[in-house]
Amino acid sequence: MKKFLLSILGASLIMGATMGTAFAASEREPNDTADRADRLDFGANSGHVGGQDNDDYWFFELTSRTRVEFHLKDLSDDADLYLLDINETGIDKSINTGKRKEKVSGTLAPGKYYVHVTKGTSSANANYTLEGVKLN
Repeated sequence: MKKFLLSILGASLIMGATMGTAFAASEREPNDTADRADRLDFGANSGHVGGQDNDDYWFFELTSRTRVEFHLKDLSDDADLYLLDINETGIDKSINTGKRKEKVSGTLAPGKYYVHVTKGTSSANANYTLEGVKLN
């Protein structure tokens, strides 16, 4: 019985580690401009804006017309969220105050896009989770 329980525990740990790395990405500095943007995984991504790090840029690419949503959550301080096209023109924005969740969305043509996370106030120091979802 002890061997059986240990094998189940080991399998659970392996699956948990595999699942965690398959669906989560963390930002890599510097990613403070669109030309240095990190690839955004649809699923959970983590990052931080604060101090001298005012901005995080993430990019994603679509191969067909797709409805997408991005949720900025688990905020430790105020941060804002923007969805931008390849020219960094705004498509949608969410600028709630404080630690309130942010959400942007759009139905987008094939191409490259950016998600921009910025400090909500000059003194903000925010850890966050950025979740991307394809709706169709």
